[in-house]
Amino acid sequence: MRRFLVFILIPLILNIVYSENSVYTTEWTYLTKGEIRNLSLMGNVIIFSSGEYEGFHDQYTENKIYAFDLHGKKLWEKECPYLIKKIQIEKNIYFSSGRYFYCYDPYFSELWHYSTNSDVKDFYVYDNEIFLFLEDGTIKFLTTDGEEKWERKVDSGIFLVFKLEDVYAGYYLQPYVYFLDSKGDTVWKYKTVENFEKIYVEDLDEDGEPEILTSYYKFLYATNKDGLIEWRFKADEYINDIYISDKIYAVAGKKLYILDERGNLEEEEEFEDQIKLVAVDDINNDSKKEILLGISKWDKNKQEWVDNYLYIGKKVLNTKGVIRNIVCIDSDNDGDKEVIIGADDIFFLKNNILEIKDSLNKKYDEYLTLYEKKDFDNAKREFLELKDEYKSFGFDTSKIDEVLTKIDKYENGYRLYNAGEKAFSEGNYNSAKINYQNARKYFEELGETNIVKDIDNKIKVCEENLKKETETPKPTPSIKEYIKGKFFILWIVIVV
Repeated sequence: MRRFLVFILIPLILNIVYSENSVYTTEWTYLTKGEIRNLSLMGNVIIFSSGEYEGFHDQYTENKIYAFDLHGKKLWEKECPYLIKKIQIEKNIYFSSGRYFYCYDPYFSELWHYSTNSDVKDFYVYDNEIFLFLEDGTIKFLTTDGEEKWERKVDSGIFLVFKLEDVYAGYYLQPYVYFLDSKGDTVWKYKTVENFEKIYVEDLDEDGEPEILTSYYKFLYATNKDGLIEWRFKADEYINDIYISDKIYAVAGKKLYILDERGNLEEEEEFEDQIKLVAVDDINNDSKKEILLGISKWDKNKQEWVDNYLYIGKKVLNTKGVIRNIVCIDSDNDGDKEVIIGADDIFFLKNNILEIKDSLNKKYDEYLTLYEKKDFDNAKREFLELKDEYKSFGFDTSKIDEVLTKIDKYENGYRLYNAGEKAFSEGNYNSAKINYQNARKYFEELGETNIVKDIDNKIKVCEENLKKETETPKPTPSIKEYIKGKFFILWIVIVV
């Protein structure tokens, strides 16, 4: 599971779900006056913030934090003076806005807030500890009651916190990674290979020791906790996003890379447009990981992203803005998961896969009755149409293929059997025998023992008739025929 990073997503979504046999429908949406900057879950409550468009300032754009239930009912909203850069959900709700850091309880009442002399660039909350990283390079360590314990001034960098034995906090100043204890003292540091942009901490190989995964430009580096490089990977283009699950999923340019825990490339797939975001989850409750991609197309003339969409095996949701946030949750406890997308607006996509599978399975059972009645013409027609439906949803068609294969065997078996019957009626026993034998192979594979016995009897009759033809002597000519033959030969001699 990904740690320490929150999916964020940029502007404009259009309420269009691709209608061509999508398992998803837009159950509800909420329009905001900005772009969704953060999106998190607190149990069955969706917490998100809406803020200014990236790179622009608009007096009409809101800076709000919202809470909604899974049915689209607004539970709470709060206007903040500045852009809400980050939200973290623990037992309480923590978020930052400009120079302010807030703590709210699960019922949306303010417990306390903390003000600083510089904007909060990043923060992390763990157990009874809060680390604030400010734009001016100051690290502040607070208790979960908002009491300041210590601060330390460092050069500006990007902040990461995690627990490892007595190591509590780490921040990196390109190209160095520092790790501090709870008093702010440096425990150790190491120099990275390149100036890097993102950092992840995960026990990739499940050996009990965490690896530190850093990304920079086209490169991924995995180092151990002592700063020694374990492996590196180079993509073809700039790495836009990374997701760590059962594998390491990285997207760069138009390509998706899937790596194992040692950085070995297991799979690579190229798409039509740029992949900006990747998430991985078993959303269909089939023990298979689905890969969810936020994909965008860049228009060189307009200098903007003109075609943006959610991709789960195929295009699912069309948007007008780059997707930055995907969250999955089983909202109705039916086993499959719904998908929540944020852009300018929040979209809640209902996963109808169980209902669709149930409907298609009922059709399968109905058409299987036709097959069992040996109504092969109608069964084949219906199963071929059903197979197209299965394929349009991306479902496995193997059980339909199995029935269609059996129907083909029946059709071939009966075709050859009928050909054998026709040859037998015409006295062509050798041809009849060959057709019966070929038909027998199909019916034997289908387990039709009675038909096989019937064919065996017919083959036996053919063999008996063929034997009679071989043993029967040719009749001698009559005297009349003999004399005619002699006169014919004499005539030929006279002519010559």
